[in-house]
Order: sequence, then structure tokens, then C-alpha cells
Amino acid sequence: MECDSDDVSSISNSEDDEEFELTGGSNMENSLETSGSDSEDEASDSDASSEGNNEDFQTIRTWCEIKDGSPAPPAFPFAENIGASFTTFGDEDVLFFFEKFIDDTLITLITEETNRYAQQTLATNATNNTTDKWTAVTADEIRVFLAIIIMQSVVKKPEMKMYWSKNPLVTTPFFPKAMSCKRFESIKRFLHFTNNETYNPDTHPNPKLNKIFPIYEPLVKKFRAIGWIQYIPLKRARFGIKTYMLCESKSGYVWNFIIYTGQGTIIDPDFLHLNLVSAKVVMSLSKELLGKGYCLTMDNFYNSPQLADLLLQHKTDVYGTLKLQRKEVPEGLRRKIQRGEIIGYQRGKVTVMKWRDKKDVCLLSTVHNIDTQEVATKSGPKRKPKAVIQYNDTMGGVDRVDQHLADYVLPRKRGKKYYKKIFFHLLDLALWNSFVLYKMEGGKKSALTYRLDIVKLSMEKYHKMEFSAKRGRPSTVLPSSRLTGRHFPEYIPATEKKANPTRQCGICSRVRDARGKKIRRESRYWCPDCDVALCVTPCFRVYHTVANI
Repeated sequence: MECDSDDVSSISNSEDDEEFELTGGSNMENSLETSGSDSEDEASDSDASSEGNNEDFQTIRTWCEIKDGSPAPPAFPFAENIGASFTTFGDEDVLFFFEKFIDDTLITLITEETNRYAQQTLATNATNNTTDKWTAVTADEIRVFLAIIIMQSVVKKPEMKMYWSKNPLVTTPFFPKAMSCKRFESIKRFLHFTNNETYNPDTHPNPKLNKIFPIYEPLVKKFRAIGWIQYIPLKRARFGIKTYMLCESKSGYVWNFIIYTGQGTIIDPDFLHLNLVSAKVVMSLSKELLGKGYCLTMDNFYNSPQLADLLLQHKTDVYGTLKLQRKEVPEGLRRKIQRGEIIGYQRGKVTVMKWRDKKDVCLLSTVHNIDTQEVATKSGPKRKPKAVIQYNDTMGGVDRVDQHLADYVLPRKRGKKYYKKIFFHLLDLALWNSFVLYKMEGGKKSALTYRLDIVKLSMEKYHKMEFSAKRGRPSTVLPSSRLTGRHFPEYIPATEKKANPTRQCGICSRVRDARGKKIRRESRYWCPDCDVALCVTPCFRVYHTVANI
């Protein structure tokens, strides 16, 4: 069926017909059936009115081909208060933003459950192996452990133990100073988030996520506590973990997400009756945003005319790419068109269109018509549908999340426990969201500098000297940097046990006495850049000027 532009305009703009769009077929028929009168005249008038309304309703439920210049469907009025829901201190304390999500409550839970799990495991597998000895972890130690994990996303090495290597070709002094390798691996081994003894699969809301659920649930709530602007892109994300994410369009803030667990995937009970899996996911993710005039942007994994009708019932607009194989897509949209040509069909507030560029691009929108706009490209000016231009613009939010998580991947591949991989992914998302908030509050630092500052401030606030690796004998392999740059002697920093600590001199330890034994001489001074203790004279000068020692 074809309709001219005047007919489409009258359908989409009339108040009665808008009600038809939002309520759907069965509800409208029920309301018409119950609107009769006791008098015959009133009944006949009602029947006539009902037939007319049904005629209009059937027109709305039929796809009408539209031409260039047809008016675009009006967007729902936006009725939401937007912006951050907290007040910052006004300075550049980046740790404040990070700890809005990874707060003391979560750290305390991780600390308690890690200690509990270590005790349960060692009690069950009692051995005399010294590697099975466990010292209770503290909240500060967990903070430092997370700082090391974040640093590993910046400094990438093929093996975990290489972070603590003394080989001058790969050495990174930060890691042994932060925590010993043995302690780090011990914490990672016993890292846990729930009490296994209290788990009941019959009552748990998501048995497949039970080991990470105490972290997953409160973190999602924290993400949703922040309100944002009107356009929200929705897209699948894959990071070894299949995730459905709802993000803010411009900044990429992750407002909500669902972790895919097969049949056990968390779906809101209000939408379990829906037939389309994609509709269940979209409605569950956006439940708290429905009826407020938001506009969802989604790719063709989700989009369909049926889902658009459902969202319109909740006063929520939508646009995005569309698969031609979806149900209720008009047959006319499947015909071949020439490059640069665009065709479209409208049904009430829903418009579907196909545009031919290098290949066919199909879209669905409740706020666009098929009008085009000239844009600058590498090959020169080109006309594109406005729906395509705005889709590319708003989906950039999700793309920014994808790019960021790909650039700074936390070490999820090392380890077999699925719930630990999910935890590191959640830590990734919390880092990203905190960075977005920091930028929204006027922060000027890049994502990389922000991460480094999180690590630096965490170390300054939570690190203690006993976390560091114990000092052994000076390395026999000397770094080449000792002969270049400017080096100055300093006192070795005090520890909790010693106010004036000493270490074995790196030069004296290479000298042997008359009996052939190494000389052991302690020094109060060291070179911080080379991380070696040295006597002030002459060892400091010899170490930094003589090539072959």
C-alpha cells in the first residue's frame, strides 16, 4: 500500500492516532468494545466511531511508502533530570572518582571473603608445603593489589613473573617495591567474593554468577546512580566475556550492563514473557529509563519493528541499523536500488529505510524521515541520510568504551577461574566510568595519565613497607643506565622496624679478601635511580663511572 506525504503526516501528528501507536492492537480493540452505550442511538454512533477508529488503526499498522520531504516523526519530550548525583571536592583528586565505585564497602567484602576462602581451602587441603602458608590480607593490601593489576594493564609483559624479574632488559622496579611476587600470587590465588558455605542454588537470583554476584550487583547499582543526557547507544561487547551494555552516547559512560550466561542470563521479571531475546535484553537494561523521553540507539543485533513498537508504548524513541530478515519488515524494502538512492516506509511513528552506498544500509527510526544531508568525506562531498549521520555520531559512545578496554586490558587471560576474569572486567568498567566522571568535572588528564595517577595515589595512601619484596643480595648484572644521567646519593628510607636501615654495598660485595671470601660492608646510602646501596666514597663514584667492574 502507498500513502502520500499528507496522509502520513495526518496519521503521525493526530492525538487519537498517537494513542493508537502507543497502546497497540489488542488493547485498543478491548477499549473500543467496552465503550458502548445502553441506548440504540448511542450504540450505533459508537459502532460507527469504532469502525472509523479501527480503519485508522489498520492504516497505522500498514507500511506506507514515503518520499523525500515527508515530515519526520516528532520525538517524545524529554522529562528527566540529568547530571552527576554527587558533589566533588573541587580539586584533582582522581582517587575520589575511582573510589565512588570501588569503595570501602566493596574492599572490606573482598578482604573478608578472601581470608575466609584461604582458610577454608588450606583447612581442606592441609599440607606441609611452605607455599600454602597464609597471612591474613588487609584492606590496604587489597588496594595495593588492585593498583598492581591496573599497572599491569599499562605495562604489558608475556609472563606474570617477568613483572618481578631482575633482568635489566625487562626489569620494572615498581612491582617489587609495591609487593613481593610471592604475596601477589598468593592473594590472586585466594581472591574471592562470596562465602561458598552459604550458597544455595535454589534461592540464588543467578547461580551461574554466584561467585561474583556480591560485586556485580552493587556495582551495577552504582553505575545507574548517575543520570545522563537523552541519547543512549546500546551494543554487545566482547572481552572474552559476552556483555550487553547501555552507554551514554557522547562520553561512553556505562550506565547498565548484563553479563551473558546462557539461559541463566539475568532478565527483569517484567519482560520474561516477551518472545524476542533482544527485546528482553533491551527492556531489562533500560527499564528505569522508560517513559522519560530517552532515545535508544542500537545496532541490528537488537533492532526490529516489534521492539520499536514496544518501546513506543513506553514513550521511548529508538533508531539504529536493521536486518532485512526481521519480522514485519515491508517487502518493498528488499528490492534492489542504485547507489545513492534511498527508499523508506512508515508505519505510525516507525520509519524503516534502505540507502545504497558501497552496500545496502538498512535503518529503523522513530525520529527520522528519509531526508539526506551533505557531508564532507575523503573523496569529496557526499549526501547521506540524516539517520545514518546521527547513528554514527551517537554510537561513538560504545566505540569509545570498546577502544579504551582494548587499549588497557587488565590481565584476564592469566587464570582459569571465570569469576576472577569477570571481576577484572568489572574493575575495568569502574575505572572507565570514574574517568568519564573526572572528565565531566573538568579534568584535563588523558586516560593513561589518569590510570597512572590512580596507581600513584593508591600507593601513597595505602602502601606499607612490609608489602614490598625483601631485599636479597645485590644483583651481579649491572644496569647500563648507571653510566648515564645524573645520580645523587641519598639516605635509605626508614622502615617501620628500622629508623636508620642499611643495605649491603653493591661495590664492596664484589671485592674479595686475602682468603678469597666476599667482603660484606653495609651502607646507609643508596642511589634511588639504580636501586643499589653504595658507600658514599669511593663506591658511589666507581659504580657510576667505571664500565667494567
